[in-house]
Amino acid sequence: VPIAHSFVAHKEFRFLLPSLSVAIVYAGLGMATLLRGVHVRSWRTVLVVACILLNLSAAAYLCHWHQRGPVAITD
Repeated sequence: VPIAHSFVAHKEFRFLLPSLSVAIVYAGLGMATLLRGVHVRSWRTVLVVACILLNLSAAAYLCHWHQRGPVAITD
C-alpha cells in the first residue's frame, strides 16, 4: 500500500490508515522474532528507552523545523 500510495498524484494520509493495523501486526511479529531468547527485563528496558528517544526526536523535529514555514510567514 505505501508503494502504491507514492505513485498517486493526490496524496492523503487517510488512505494509509486502513493498512496501519496490518503493519502493526507485522511489526509485533518481527519484534517477537528478534527478541526471542532474550531476557524479558532487558529487552523491555531497551524498548522503553528506544520509544522515549524516538518520541523526543520526533517532538524536536516537529516543534522546531516542521512548523518553521508557517511561523516565518506570519512574522
